[in-house]
Amino acid sequence: MNNEKKIILHSVTNEEHNSFVGLRIRNDEIHFHYPESYNLSDVSDKKSFRNDIVNIIRTISLAKSKTVTNNQSDSGFASNEQFAIMSYLWIIRDYISNGYYRNSEKIFRTNGKGKINWKKTLETTPIVSNGNIIYSNVVVEVRNDCDDIITEAHKWCVFDSVRKIGWLFGINEKSVFVPRTPESVMKKYVRAIKTELMRTFDDVKKMRLHHMLKVLIGVDDSDRTKEIVYGVDKYHYVYERMVDYVFSNVSDITKYNPNANWYLKKNDYKPSEASSLRPDTIRLEPIKESANDEKVAYVLDAKFYRFGTTGNVSDLPTTTSIQKQITYGDNIICNLQQKENIQCVYNAFILPYNKNNNKFGYVNDLEYIGFSEANWRKDELSHTRICAFLIDTKHLISTWSQGNCAEDIKKLIEEIGNATKNESM
Repeated sequence: MNNEKKIILHSVTNEEHNSFVGLRIRNDEIHFHYPESYNLSDVSDKKSFRNDIVNIIRTISLAKSKTVTNNQSDSGFASNEQFAIMSYLWIIRDYISNGYYRNSEKIFRTNGKGKINWKKTLETTPIVSNGNIIYSNVVVEVRNDCDDIITEAHKWCVFDSVRKIGWLFGINEKSVFVPRTPESVMKKYVRAIKTELMRTFDDVKKMRLHHMLKVLIGVDDSDRTKEIVYGVDKYHYVYERMVDYVFSNVSDITKYNPNANWYLKKNDYKPSEASSLRPDTIRLEPIKESANDEKVAYVLDAKFYRFGTTGNVSDLPTTTSIQKQITYGDNIICNLQQKENIQCVYNAFILPYNKNNNKFGYVNDLEYIGFSEANWRKDELSHTRICAFLIDTKHLISTWSQGNCAEDIKKLIEEIGNATKNESM
């Protein structure tokens, strides 16, 4: 690849010691760790391959914490603040589209030196004297005193972004090289950008300045051999957030949390709330042709498990997970059925897989694979059967990124309905 970077790929199984997803960069060697269920494009297709890396990197922003494990801390990892990768990506894309910073906003002053702006001058209140109209407040256009400094700062930000991740775009840092800049000049750049942010009303310009500020604040030139890391130790949280984004339409999920109380005699048996369970994703769908706004509830649990890759039953959700889903359904039926006008509850697990490479011969973005039932429940309620689906990880990331969720939602609802009708309870 360009920029003389060696890329080493790591397929992540999400097992112990193999769960980090993201980038590790040191000198001219790049290690990219990606979920094993993601159909990564061939390196020879540079554009698609780079897009895959960018798309996976973007999902990391969903993680609560991007820090690395303690036993890896001796490698001198950069913190999230020092490696503002989303700002690097934005800066490079903006540079490719628009070149270096040029201020298009005009600054106007009254009775100063500069080019007269007659339109604004004529909008001021004139003085009438002896039949003559006199405009005493002449409006002139002046140069922004921060422009040159911000242009220099932008050139530095482009260079710093390119030297760190320019390989994703096939840009060599030599083409945008900027000499090492003293810390005092960096501080001047930051001051100028902050000043300009306070007085600009241009939204695009504000965004550009914000990203520049993140890059400048994160600059650490003291040791260019230090390993840079951007990623997340456990990708399951990111996966859960994407599934929730695609399938959920309930903003406040806390009221669906099953709770229990302790009644201790030393407290006169007053209730003390135990920790509550929390479902991953809730979706409410109106029942067609219902006169009373009746709804169906779908309780979804995203499991970043390996079944889609291994095909092993041991990699499916355990009985503990099955019991939790049944408990979520019980809670809705007992406590929310009348309040929310919910007539029926369905449960489903959603696991990752690769539709282009799997042991089952599946080829769809979303595949129904079967269901689980508890052998201690014989009440035949709909939520005691938990359907299981595989979703293509590359498709999920694309759907999360682009927001085109309608087809997946429709198919999920149809498949759950068919599973309930066609298979005996």
